[in-house]
Parts: sequence; structure tokens; C-alpha cells
Amino acid sequence: MNRIVKRTLSILLAALMTLSLCLSASAWYEPEDGEDVVVKYMIYNGAEKDAKGQPVREEDRVVEWGSFGVADGIAEHYGFEMPAVDHNGEPINEPTVLDLIVGLLEFKTNMEAENSFTAETAQEQIVLSWGYLKQAFGLDFTYGGFLINGVQPNDGIYVTSEWGSFPTGYSIDEARLHEGDSVTLYTLADRKTYSDACASFEPSELFCENADSATVTLTGYESAMLNGNKTPEEIAALTKPLEGVTVYQEILGERTVLGKTDENGQITVTFEPTWRFESVDLLAYGVDANGTPVIAAECMVMNSNSASRTLLAKIRAFFAKIKAFFAGLFNREIKRNNRIKERLL
Repeated sequence: MNRIVKRTLSILLAALMTLSLCLSASAWYEPEDGEDVVVKYMIYNGAEKDAKGQPVREEDRVVEWGSFGVADGIAEHYGFEMPAVDHNGEPINEPTVLDLIVGLLEFKTNMEAENSFTAETAQEQIVLSWGYLKQAFGLDFTYGGFLINGVQPNDGIYVTSEWGSFPTGYSIDEARLHEGDSVTLYTLADRKTYSDACASFEPSELFCENADSATVTLTGYESAMLNGNKTPEEIAALTKPLEGVTVYQEILGERTVLGKTDENGQITVTFEPTWRFESVDLLAYGVDANGTPVIAAECMVMNSNSASRTLLAKIRAFFAKIKAFFAGLFNREIKRNNRIKERLL
């Protein structure tokens, strides 16, 4: 069985398993109106030790990543007090990073044990302090933060002080999410100077036709926590190729080391000539050649012959959406149908 068939069947199986569980679940959040906002997310643990005081294994640093449909209002539904306006008085009408966190934990918890995610368990799993994340996903975020599209979300209003000119950042219950955003939740490795670098692949998705290999570039800027709220021009000036970062390739859930980025931040994926289609997910994290910690970045590389590329890309996108949406979508439809039946009876 070739790789694309295996990959398609694995995604379909996951979707069907999700569907079967959704059909029996009743403790899922159902928004009154509006559609979910689909975002990419990455949860990365740069800490030296885990919650039990044990060294964190390299293969466990990427806690979770993928795409997810975020429902507006889910955090408030589970008991979190959400602001109606941000610190500038602007209304918050979109789902936030906190909604994403609550949604992910609702999905994970209810999949593990039906109807087990409640307001009480939500408050136990997610600890906040003045709108800032302290604990979630079993991780301590005291030394950590979040990024949206590679920067710290802020209001863009720069205030000058003795330490320089900086905007005011948004807390996780203020930071709004939009379709296609990429969210990174991270804990720091460097807890003294906060040098952990924000990294990204260029491009973040690469589609090839009849290729023997494909090359991508890893770039980033140091001190994501300190520099992430600078202007786009300043961040662009700080961004450079990241050399010596370990890149892992993941195929059908199996992760292996591909190699390290070169002095130009580049790394090459080689395709098997006998396969008509191949999809490889790349993950880069660890430290660079200078010893600077690097927050994880992800890239998808696809290769196909010209006849199959369009169809297979659509198939992959279709099943990715099924995987992200089935839990909420089918549960909401069932509830609506039940309400209609109740009215008819």
C-alpha cells in the first residue's frame, strides 16, 4: 500500500472515530450563532524539566500541533470571565486565544472520557492570573507566552518610557483570532535572559510536482518574549537564517531526524522516486549553532506528479477540515435536530 493511501486512510479513520464519539456526546459547547474560526496551533515546551521534575525528552517538546476550529464564547461558557472590551475600550467580537485553549482541552478531554469536560475541570486544567496564562496542558507557563503569526499581539500604540518605546500587549482573553492565524503557546528554555528565538519556515507550505527533492529555509529572531512586540520593520531587521537547528520529519505519525539546517538556514527533503505522492511534515526546534533555544516551527511539504497534485491536495485539505470540525459540527447538528424533534412532539 503506497504512502498516500495509508495517509488518507489514517485521516479518514481518525475522522470516523471522532464522528462516532461526537454522535454519543452531549457535553460539548454549542455556540448560538457564527462559525468556528480555523487556526493553526503549536504547543511547545522548552522547559528543562516537566511537572514531575523529570528532564523533558526532546521528542516530547512539541506537546501538540495541528489545525482547530475555535468557537467564540467557549471560554465564557466554561466559567471564565471574559472582557467585553480590551484595555483600549475596543469591543472583542472574535474568539480569543483563551477560547482556543479551552476548545482544545474540551476536545481532548471529552475524547478521552465522554462528557468529562466541565466548568470545574476547565478551571482545574487552566490557571490564569490577570489575564495571563499560568498553567494549561500540564505545563507551567509562568516562564512562557504566546505568539500569533510570529509576533506578540499588541495594540500598536507605542508608549515611551525609560526602557524604550513599546506597545501594550493583549492578554490571552483579549488577543483576537482570525481565519488562518497561526498560534504558538510556548514555555521558555532560557529563563534568565529570555533569549528563546521565534522561528518559522519559508515557505510554511510547499507543493511540488515531479520533484526529487525540496528545500525550505528556517528563519527567526531571538528573544521572542522581548522582541515580539516590536514593529514589523524592526522584527524584519532582527530576523535571520537559523543555522544548526535540528529538523524532524513526521510521516504518518512517525517522527525521525532529518538533519540540521545549514549556514543559510536551509534543509532539503528527498522524495522517493517510486511514489506518485508524498506528504511530509517538518518540525524544527531545540537550539541553533550559537546555542540559542529555538521555539518550534512547522512546515508541510507535498510532492506529486502533475496529474494527481490537485486532487490529492484537495483530499488532504478536505480530511484536515473533517478532523478539525467533526467534534463540534456533528454535535451541534444533533442538538439542533433534537430541539426540532422536541418541538414537533
